Amino acid sequence: MTMLWIRAALFTFLLPGFVAGWAPWWIRSNYPAQLETFGLRWAGWILLAPGAALLLAAVLTFVRSGKGTGAIFFSRRMRWLVGEEPGRVVSQAVYAYTRNPMYAGVLLMILGQALWFENRALLWYFLGVAAMFQFTVVVLEEPHLRRKDPAGFDAYTRRVPRWFGRRG
Repeated sequence: MTMLWIRAALFTFLLPGFVAGWAPWWIRSNYPAQLETFGLRWAGWILLAPGAALLLAAVLTFVRSGKGTGAIFFSRRMRWLVGEEPGRVVSQAVYAYTRNPMYAGVLLMILGQALWFENRALLWYFLGVAAMFQFTVVVLEEPHLRRKDPAGFDAYTRRVPRWFGRRG
């Protein structure tokens, strides 16, 4: 179990940490602020802090409930480093409100940084990452999960939205 926690920490540091941490820092360092947020700069923290909390809650839920990490299924060759996906669909805690809380947390963190630093390049980065996440979820992850557990995953998708909101 200790190795699972270590792999989850490595996964979080390497993947979400890169996308929501290092890459935005690099972009901000190389492209100056060009976005006028009309006093909404502090709104960046209103998005950034919950985004980080959502990401952390999702990682902890994966480890505790799913006995796995957020490593995407096609990264199995790296499981020695970042672990691998849980053996079943995780639907507890934050996963009862959004099917993709790790991605949602990362997106909130990036958008929060774009506002806080008033950086147009970070806003474009946010849009690109959001499009990439949507593609990954729809084209790769959801079909994979549906093949693993068709009835369970379909029931989960009827109960919980892909991103945010409520199911009626």
